[in-house]
Amino acid sequence: MTDDVLLIIMSFLPFKDAVATSCLSKRWRWLWLHVVTFIFDGTESLERIAEKPSLLGSERTKFVNEVNSLIDSCNRPVVPDLQIRYDLDRSFKTDIDAWLKFAVHMSVENLELDLTDYNGLAHETYERYKFPIRLSYRTIGHLYKFPWSKFTLIEFPSLRRLVLKGVHITTATVESILENSPDLETLSLHDAGRLRDLYVDDGKLKLKHLEIVDCPKIKSIYLSSFNLVSFTYKGRLRAVRLVISNLPCLKFWDIGEGVIGLKNRVFSQFDYCLSYLDVLSLEITRPKEGLKLATIPKLPMIKKLKLAIGARKDNCLLEFTAIAKACPRLEVFTIELQWLSPIKSRRKVRHVADHPHYYLKELVFVGYFGRVSDLELVVYFIDNAAGLRKIVIDPRGSRRRGTKAVAASVTAVEEARTSAKRQLQKSLPGGRAVDLVIL
Repeated sequence: MTDDVLLIIMSFLPFKDAVATSCLSKRWRWLWLHVVTFIFDGTESLERIAEKPSLLGSERTKFVNEVNSLIDSCNRPVVPDLQIRYDLDRSFKTDIDAWLKFAVHMSVENLELDLTDYNGLAHETYERYKFPIRLSYRTIGHLYKFPWSKFTLIEFPSLRRLVLKGVHITTATVESILENSPDLETLSLHDAGRLRDLYVDDGKLKLKHLEIVDCPKIKSIYLSSFNLVSFTYKGRLRAVRLVISNLPCLKFWDIGEGVIGLKNRVFSQFDYCLSYLDVLSLEITRPKEGLKLATIPKLPMIKKLKLAIGARKDNCLLEFTAIAKACPRLEVFTIELQWLSPIKSRRKVRHVADHPHYYLKELVFVGYFGRVSDLELVVYFIDNAAGLRKIVIDPRGSRRRGTKAVAASVTAVEEARTSAKRQLQKSLPGGRAVDLVIL
């Protein structure tokens, strides 16, 4: 293989692993220096910390030193991709500032900064790193004592994708990024504790993908007159004024309200665009709190539907077929059950009235545990989707690192696989081929 091919392969490795290839042979010794993708992913270290939290201090220092050393040794004129994922707080401000300056100077196009803790949660508000309000080739600054908007200036012209998780960022800073990053296509903000409002109304923007997730202080979101393709909002819908208009390219919509529970009024907020959405994803953490499934409006163009549902208890899931019924052209239906320690109950399998799903080809079930509620939902689609060709069963549910449920889930997942195979193989229809895949 040529060096160019090897570099392409190495670009998919975490940067630490790419550096480790220097030990393979003389040919590999300096090859890593030409890698243009800098991915510092501390997942393995974070898993060790989750098992033994006392390791946090030493592991943090080790990770930061590795990043600093490798960045200092970089001799590339341009680094298009910089991704850093680790449990870091504001005490590492000097180091994180240096990484951001490096990103600007190296004309980084894809910047991802995930500073959530070893359980995947944001740090306490007072502990989080604050994104600078001044960032350019010349300077970086925070200037906390001065008005945000007057002194805010983010000059990052190369930026195409920005992902910030567990990082404080202000409204003025976001506005400055949008104004001075003309090629920005993706903006993803998670746990941005200082974000209060977001107003985007500029036809010149190239922004196509927008995510606002768990930003508790946000009060209003106004999106209009640009070519947005996908929009994700997870948070307190009741407390947010959400205005969306004149977005003709919007095809993907992912929305949920966490533990509060999804309310039907959210559909009225998006009424004008429901007729041309292709993909819809809904998170319904507490499904029994105020969701009136019978009033779901028609979704005539939806081809892919995903429901993420809180399902610790073995409650019947058949009521959620009402959402699928509202999508007459549905081709792929994904259901993801969110649980840490699911409960099983003994009851008879229930049935609902038949409803043909003429276009449904694939059913994906994440978090299948072999409960009656799981089985009866799959059987419903087997019975009502004559064109169904594939069923994918993923027995893994939503679990956090470091929880006892993770350790206990190894056995539970194996039991779920066995249950799925036993329950579903005998439920498959005779006379037509349906591919059953159990992960």
